[in-house]
Amino acid sequence: IRNAAGNQFDIRMQNPSAAALAGYAVNYLVVEAGVYDTGTARFEAGHFPSSLTDENNSWVGQPRDYQQAYTSPVVVGQVMSYNDSRWSVFWASDGNTGNPPSASSLHVGKHVAEDTDASRDAETLGYIVFESGSGTIGELDYQAGVGANIIEGITENAPYNYPLGRPFDSAVVSSAGMNGTNGGWPVMVGAQLDGDVLGLAVDEDQIGDPERLRITDQAAFVAMVSNVE
Repeated sequence: IRNAAGNQFDIRMQNPSAAALAGYAVNYLVVEAGVYDTGTARFEAGHFPSSLTDENNSWVGQPRDYQQAYTSPVVVGQVMSYNDSRWSVFWASDGNTGNPPSASSLHVGKHVAEDTDASRDAETLGYIVFESGSGTIGELDYQAGVGANIIEGITENAPYNYPLGRPFDSAVVSSAGMNGTNGGWPVMVGAQLDGDVLGLAVDEDQIGDPERLRITDQAAFVAMVSNVE
């Protein structure tokens, strides 16, 4: 993403191996930076410049403070600037590589997985934190959660399904911790949102090697649907 300001932003799909892309659907969630507790929703949104880049041999992220208390935080985010034309992707943890963000610890970052070129210019990282559960924001009903540690690679038996309990028509997903050392990112595959099921896989780059296999990972998600008939 770049030029996120006012009522618009620019978006570009990018393949780590520079392959041409076309025909992809993109879901997005936009929130004004700030802290919200409306009685029907509890969340916050923030952004900051990040000069750290995680990669295959180093998974650290940068510590961030929550602006309000959460019992079971759900963190989704994105690289929000395009200072470097080379790819990078958002991830979050509790400071321990394999763990999702916890109530007491949040680390967020950008990573380049197994890219042999691990240097990147500083980028703006944006993130949204929800309290796990269901709620309403204006004309949207939502469900936020961190799913089970069951998601494998896109070339295995995808999709790996997260049941939602009711139908939704869009969702955003992010890495919640990072298992293994290679690094990857969650994507929606197959029917994506088939009624009350969110279909997922974790993909990898093919720069260092062609395989796209993963040990199990888990993802943070926010699913949404209009409540206006």
